This record gives sequence, structure tokens and C-alpha cells, in this order.
Amino acid sequence: MSQRVKCLLAAALLLCPLLAACEKAPAPEQETPVSSQTTPEAPPREDVEDDIILEPIDEEPEAPETAVTGSLLPLGAPEFEGFPDGVLASGEELARWQELTEPGAIASVLVCDMGEEGRELTASSAAQVVKTLENAQLGLYETLGNPMTGGSFFVGAYDASGALLFRAAYNGEWLTVQFDGEGEGYIFDGSAAGLDKLYTCTAE
Repeated sequence: MSQRVKCLLAAALLLCPLLAACEKAPAPEQETPVSSQTTPEAPPREDVEDDIILEPIDEEPEAPETAVTGSLLPLGAPEFEGFPDGVLASGEELARWQELTEPGAIASVLVCDMGEEGRELTASSAAQVVKTLENAQLGLYETLGNPMTGGSFFVGAYDASGALLFRAAYNGEWLTVQFDGEGEGYIFDGSAAGLDKLYTCTAE
């Protein structure tokens, strides 16, 4: 055996253990990437100002109500002389009445409760007369029956300039209204209108 062959055999014998060791060595494990769980970030908190200043609203003050004045006249006062008997009122006259008795239309009143004495009405008494007229829910008759006997409660209503708006007479059922400038009177159904309160207005 030649020297060269011997050298090759010796080299092969030396390499065999190394090759065997390489085959037995486990392959290096691949590292499994760890999934990083990212916590979602909360949206940035904006500072909210809790102190909200509300500007006061300028409200126009309500105009003070004008005090109503009035006088109680004695029986036979000329302001109620020649009061007409009246005819049936219609829807047209009812609309005129409602317009003249709107709040604020009447500034002063003259009344007569068939008494013998006259005097100034208190502010509350005059206001009660006007309020009773404003709130009266008048009706219309289709035909007229016999009028009630006895005295009537008379009212003369005036505006702020002192001009007469109407004269009226209430007998416990009928309300007869004579508008300023007219000779005729118009009869309304006042039986359920609350006009009986007029009789108490002069008690103060």
C-alpha cells in the first residue's frame, strides 16, 4: 500500500467521528416570534371646562298696569238718563262688545247700583267692575221673553282719554249695551255671564 493511500485512509478515519457527531447534533430551533399584544391607547383626554358662565338674559320689564278709577253715582244721575229699552243683539254687536272689553281698553267707570248716595270707588272696586265686564261670557237671544222687574245696575265705561265707550244696564239676566254715538241699545243674554258680581263691587 502506497504512502498516499495510507494518508487518505487516516484522514477518512479522522473525519468519520466528526461526521457522525454532526449528524446526531439537533438542528438549532428557530425562535418563535412572540406576538406582542399592544394595548390600544386611550384617546387623549381633553380638559373640559366645567365652569360655564351663563349670561343673564335681559328681559324687558312688564309695563305696570294702569290703575282703574271709578265713581258710584246716586239714583237719578244724569249720566244714565234716557237709557234705551234695547233690541236683540247680533253677532256683530257681540264682536264690538268683546273688542271694547279687551284688557286695558277701559280706564275708568261710572256705576249706579240704584242707591241714594254717591262716592268714589276704591281702586279694587273699580278694577273688579272692569274685570267682571272683561270676563263676561255673553250669549245671544233668539227671542226675548219678559224682562225682569226691579232695578238695574248701570255702568258707563271710558277709555284713557276720557271718551265714553259704552253704557250698559244689567237687570240680573239681560245686559243691555248702548255703544257710544248710537241711540239704540242691544240686549245680550247675561244670565250665565257672571255679571252678578257687579252687585258686590260697590260694597267696599
